[in-house]
Amino acid sequence: MDKKTKALIPRGTGKADVYLRNAVIVERLWRLVGTGIPSKAFGGRKVEFTADSVKETATHAAKTYPSTLAALRVAEALGKAELVRSSKADTATQRRMKLRTMHELTARLDGIGPVKIMVGERANRRILHYCITKRRQA
Repeated sequence: MDKKTKALIPRGTGKADVYLRNAVIVERLWRLVGTGIPSKAFGGRKVEFTADSVKETATHAAKTYPSTLAALRVAEALGKAELVRSSKADTATQRRMKLRTMHELTARLDGIGPVKIMVGERANRRILHYCITKRRQA
């Protein structure tokens, strides 16, 4: 990501800043809808993007500036991702997206640090992107 793009992304915590970051994420990731990105965590199997996954990512990642930067580099993150754990899908949004199993992945991005990537798996074994955020430092 170039410096000009980074400069255009608001860094504040106000509603207007979050709204603008949400718009930037949706604009950038919308082109991935209907496509898949190979993931190291699944042996090169593609993680697919849906309209719901872009909306979910924008909702979560827009809350903070570092998470927004991570969302804009989701393809790179999926390429470096390692599987951390798997669990049953438990939220209403996850069930609405027909996800059966949720997988937590982690990756380290230069200039951002560790990121958390959530992907879901449907009963038909399709893997769908769910969300990406910057992992908080302990």
